[in-house]
Amino acid sequence: MKKILIPVLLILFFACSKEEHIHDIIKNDDSQFFIDYNPDINHAGDGMYNYDFDYDGVNDISFTISNTGVDLKSLSDSVLISVGNFTGSGSSSLNMIEAGETIGSNVEWYPSITIAGTFQGTNYNGLIEYIGLKLTKNNIPYYGWMYLKTNFPAQPELVTKALYFSKIGGVSVEAGIILY
Repeated sequence: MKKILIPVLLILFFACSKEEHIHDIIKNDDSQFFIDYNPDINHAGDGMYNYDFDYDGVNDISFTISNTGVDLKSLSDSVLISVGNFTGSGSSSLNMIEAGETIGSNVEWYPSITIAGTFQGTNYNGLIEYIGLKLTKNNIPYYGWMYLKTNFPAQPELVTKALYFSKIGGVSVEAGIILY
């Protein structure tokens, strides 16, 4: 018995001590899906990162990080992305999605968006915290959000903190709010 137990314990010890990203699914039921990434996912330097925001096993959006900023791109015709609404003459300023704000038909949706440190003279470094996500199935919109931090020093960085997706079609969600 001791001969078998020692190798099993050593395997368990080394398997658990790997530095892998572990995320906790906080809520996954018929109405919603929520992940609080623990630890946060820190994407620094050039690279492309994919996310499955409705947890169906298929990646929905990608982030491509380069020295010019972060490109958010839909990986499907049924997925759109929002960071808020552009306002003013020539879309000169951005009303960003903030905690508690409604995400639904009230925001502007795009298949891709580039987040750079400065837009039309305004520095958005660290200010964009929520991106809206919209998935359309059978002509019914489903909404969600990602909570993140951006940093644009010499090399852009994006930190993903949480992801939320409502499984109830046609219903807006609020950034940072989870239904229990």
